[in-house]
Formats: sequence, C-alpha cells, structure tokens
Amino acid sequence: MEQKELDGKVWEVSGFVFENEDQAKLAKKEVEGIQYIHDNMNMDNPQMVQEIYQRIMAQELFHTPIGYAYLKELQDYLKGLPGVDASEIPGIPVKDMGLDLDHVAGKEKSGEHQNENADKNSEEKQETKLQKRCRILLSVNIVLVIIIIAMFAISLTSGSTTILNYETKIINKYEEWEQELDEREAALDALEKQN
Repeated sequence: MEQKELDGKVWEVSGFVFENEDQAKLAKKEVEGIQYIHDNMNMDNPQMVQEIYQRIMAQELFHTPIGYAYLKELQDYLKGLPGVDASEIPGIPVKDMGLDLDHVAGKEKSGEHQNENADKNSEEKQETKLQKRCRILLSVNIVLVIIIIAMFAISLTSGSTTILNYETKIINKYEEWEQELDEREAALDALEKQN
C-alpha cells in the first residue's frame, strides 16, 4: 500500500493513512470516541449495543474509515446474535470524504478509466492548442489585410511610377522621342532645301 507523504509527514491513525492532517485529527477523535464507547458499553447486553449503534447512526458521529470500521464491527456483532432481527439493524450510510472509492475498495483503476481520463486531458490540450492556433492565424490574417490595404492606398496616392502604369509611361516616352526625332528631321530637311 502506498502511503501519502508530504514534506516527509505521514498521517497514520490506527493503521489507516490519511491524505492530510485534518482527516488524521478527525480520525484520532473518532478513535478516542470508540475507546470511550467500548469501555462504557456492556457487550453482553444486545439491547444496549443495538441502542448505542442506532444512536451513533442517528447522530452521524463517525466520518472516517476508522469510524465506519467500528460501526461495521458493531453491525456484524448484532447480526450474529440470536434473537436480534437483522432487518432492524440499519445500514451504514457512508459520506464521501473526497477519496477515490475504487482505491478505497482495494480495486485498481481499470485501464479503461485511466484511458478515459487521458483521452479527456489530451482532448482538452488539443482544444487549447487549436484555440491558440486560431488566435495566431486570425492575428496574422488581420495584419496581412492591413498591409494589403496600406499598399493599395500608397499606390493610389503616390505620383511615382508603379508596375501598373510602367508600360503606358514607357510608350508615352517613346512617342515623345519619336515626335522630337520627326521634328528634327523636318528641320534638317528644311535646312537642306534652303541650301
């Protein structure tokens, strides 16, 4: 059996190891109460034992495995006595102490139960990863859209040549050169005719 240990401390009471100091203190109080009841109760008187058992049940005095074990001991004792009707002996209500009931019952967690927990954890991790990726992609897309809008704004407002109007500007320059050449040729032809 594995013992719970925190900073080298083990909270053990009457052979039971508890998860924390508060549970151990409660168990010690129950051990003292059990000892008091045991010392003052006449086990030879079945009516007295049954009355004490029913009072303990009504007042819900025990909350730890030690108390439940004592109640079970009394219950078994009463059921074993001749002349005592077993239907008059109430069952022991067990309150949840935050313990793993499979482990308390002596059962190991099944691989299926562990796999379910592992699957849930991995699904949660994948979901958080996907959420992070979505946020990052959304941020990148927003930045890219802003950059594209800025590029269009710059190209529309600037007076410098861009790739879009290079062809027309080059054609216009060639036409201007052609006109200048034609004018010079015409001027040269006119000079030659005069000479």
